[in-house]
Amino acid sequence: GDVLVPNNNAALDYPVGEHVLLDVEARWNSQAGLGLALGVTNALDEYPNRTPVTVNTNGPIGFPGFSPFGFNGRYVYARLSYNWYAEAPGPVSPDPAALFHRLRYPVHRGG
Repeated sequence: GDVLVPNNNAALDYPVGEHVLLDVEARWNSQAGLGLALGVTNALDEYPNRTPVTVNTNGPIGFPGFSPFGFNGRYVYARLSYNWYAEAPGPVSPDPAALFHRLRYPVHRGG
């Protein structure tokens, strides 16, 4: 939807405009707890409508501050993560009682 930017005078109120936003993220997680995410926020590089000249009398305000998606355009990112509580590799039982038993009586793997 459209957002109305309010001003001191209602005659100077103006809309931000309607825009389609697309955010995309792909994730990969290993059983060892390592994760990788690659993504794009605002993939279509949309910007709000510019601030009208009648409101922007001194020039430094290019875009309205009321825009729900900001005014910085596309943002590309990569995120690396580690899950300390990841399940150890091996067969996973869907039975809650078996899971409880494994947590309560862990198998000693070592030497």
